[in-house]
Amino acid sequence: MSNRVTRARRLLDALMGWVHKHPKSDRADRIRKAREDLAPPPKPKRKPKRDRDLPASFYALDRIRAQSKNGPRFPGPDNGAGQCRLQCRLALGTASVGDFDGDGRADAQDAWKAAQRKHPGDRKPPRGYPVYWLGGSHGDGHEAISAGVPGSRLGNILRRLFGRENETWVWSTDIRRAGYFDMVPLAYIEEKWGLAYAGWAEDDKGVMIADLARK
Repeated sequence: MSNRVTRARRLLDALMGWVHKHPKSDRADRIRKAREDLAPPPKPKRKPKRDRDLPASFYALDRIRAQSKNGPRFPGPDNGAGQCRLQCRLALGTASVGDFDGDGRADAQDAWKAAQRKHPGDRKPPRGYPVYWLGGSHGDGHEAISAGVPGSRLGNILRRLFGRENETWVWSTDIRRAGYFDMVPLAYIEEKWGLAYAGWAEDDKGVMIADLARK
């Protein structure tokens, strides 16, 4: 019996000595470190959507939305009206095509005629691409930037407000306010101004929209 008590006391003394050498906080740190060593390496964090390889036109839409919400109004006479081609190409970061058709005016119809990858009559232009109409009182036509078909949440709101379902929307200058971008259904341009829909283009005089550098 005495031998058992002696062994038990020795074991207890050894255990208490280990506890004194390794305080509770130290033991917790050792256990945590051991778990970290055994855990698999963390997966790399995915970059935010805006930092991925998106076309430059997606960033142009950000600038257009900001101008529509916060201004400033486009400079120039008539409260900045009549600048659809200029403001669309500035948003995208493309150059002027000049008076491509030789009618004495550099306008949206010149941009449509100069485009090389056109989709005439296609009413589903992808988001961020230029959209064109022909005609008008001065024959200048009109240019806007496609906003695509709104997603489910925004689409439900727009359908309740305007009664339009699965329709492409565009960011257009002057359609609601002179000198500002506003988003309207694609067909609204024809309904309000009586212009003939031409289509959309993948390029601006040969410069592919999808290849534009972000700015």
